[in-house]
Amino acid sequence: MSSNYFENLDLFLNQHRVIGFKKIKYIHWMADSILNDIPLVERAKLAETVQRRIDEEIEFLIEEEIHCRAKNICEHGGWELNYAPPNSSYEEIVYLLKNWPDSKHDQCPVSKAEDFDRIDVLLDLGDSFGSYEDIANALAINALIDLDTVAYWIFQDQKNSTQNSLVYDYQRQLSFIADFVIDAMEAVVLAKKILLDKQIIDIRSEAEVSFKNHQKEAKRNAARMNASDGGKKKNEGFRQAEVFIRQRWRSERQEYGNNKSAFARVYVHIVANSFVDTKGDPLKVTEQTISRKWLRD
Repeated sequence: MSSNYFENLDLFLNQHRVIGFKKIKYIHWMADSILNDIPLVERAKLAETVQRRIDEEIEFLIEEEIHCRAKNICEHGGWELNYAPPNSSYEEIVYLLKNWPDSKHDQCPVSKAEDFDRIDVLLDLGDSFGSYEDIANALAINALIDLDTVAYWIFQDQKNSTQNSLVYDYQRQLSFIADFVIDAMEAVVLAKKILLDKQIIDIRSEAEVSFKNHQKEAKRNAARMNASDGGKKKNEGFRQAEVFIRQRWRSERQEYGNNKSAFARVYVHIVANSFVDTKGDPLKVTEQTISRKWLRD
């Protein structure tokens, strides 16, 4: 299989004479960064797989809609019967809906393939693509497919324009190709959000798993604190939690982009699950205590 699956897009990105839709290069950069670990040949295979899966899902949805509509017509009647033979059977109504004549005055009562938002269909397929990363990759590939379609129509229209013209009039195709550009941007933004959500989930899961044993130790410490004087009992849990928070901040601050508030939002729950007060209850601290007091410079 050729690795140059996105031939029109590659030509577009390498053609300096084209002066419109500057955002295309930015969208391409975003999609390319998501697909960074996937070789070009594999991207071509993934593109064919994503297209096929979406097409199959749309075909299934249309088929399901046709049969539901046909059943409803058989049971309750409908204006569609004006275009069907008298006493039509269920199978004949299904055939009519599948082969609705373009010459009919009334619009086809069931959806067509072009009526579906392909990004929505892709998202509905969801877990069938695999992991979070697989879904993000599928969205990024879909963005490249949309951009390649844009490039194709730009080049097609350029062939019909003045050969020596350095300024291309995009107005003729603007309404058509703008939708593809918007869809491509939406796809890469959704892909980025999915990857960010996965990163947050991984950080929380890793922290919770890592500190299960620490929670047991915290309970033993609480028991020891009960034997100490009142002031020491009151403050020991907070002191241990503060030391723990400072250690974790030094290890993970880069993962949070040095954002203390974002770090505090995650660790306020971990502290409550890992440390206890003198009564053995979860230690209550606020995000402000962590971010402004314990992590003050």
